[in-house]
Amino acid sequence: MVKISKTKSGRPVKEKANGSKKIKAAALKEFAKRGFLGTSISQIAKTAGVARPLIQHHFSGKEDLWLKSVSENYEEFINSLKTAKSNFIENNIDHNIILLSETLVRFAAENPYLVRIITDETRQNSERATWIREKYLLPVHIFATSLIEIMISQDSIKNLNSSQANFIPVIFGALNFPFIDSDTISEVYAVDVFSEDYIRNHIKIISKLIAALLDQ
Repeated sequence: MVKISKTKSGRPVKEKANGSKKIKAAALKEFAKRGFLGTSISQIAKTAGVARPLIQHHFSGKEDLWLKSVSENYEEFINSLKTAKSNFIENNIDHNIILLSETLVRFAAENPYLVRIITDETRQNSERATWIREKYLLPVHIFATSLIEIMISQDSIKNLNSSQANFIPVIFGALNFPFIDSDTISEVYAVDVFSEDYIRNHIKIISKLIAALLDQ
């Protein structure tokens, strides 16, 4: 006789998953704003609009919450690059550049806190920075380079290899800066960097930058 287990009463599984997602989004915001040491679980709970015990239910502590929040955001970034790669058209460099640029810009616009956290941690050369470098930064740079190599001729790869230490950082820097310093740019230029018009213009600029760097 098959024994049917009864579902425990309480919040639905979907609601719990949504709660975890909300907590991680709030955690990224607070870690980006205050740094790891300056952020408290209580502040994250307040920003997420949840009770502190719910955070303790999902995560073993602040370090665990930081790791899972950053990991999830990075995994989304890597998956978006893989999706772009799968949609590249062979020998159509213009299409590929635009697709890559749109993928990069839209992710940066939707996830500005990730870059702020990386910048803060690497500046301090923390243990978390070492973890970020080994687990994500190195693989992302290698994968980004492989995307660029797909878009250029074999004869140009040698030139790329000699300048990629400049190439990839220049792209990522230009790509992310408007979104990590959005308040200053909005105040100085009276624009909303998260508006669709600004994002579309930024995609065009990044596309031109990538094309120019590939052509050097």
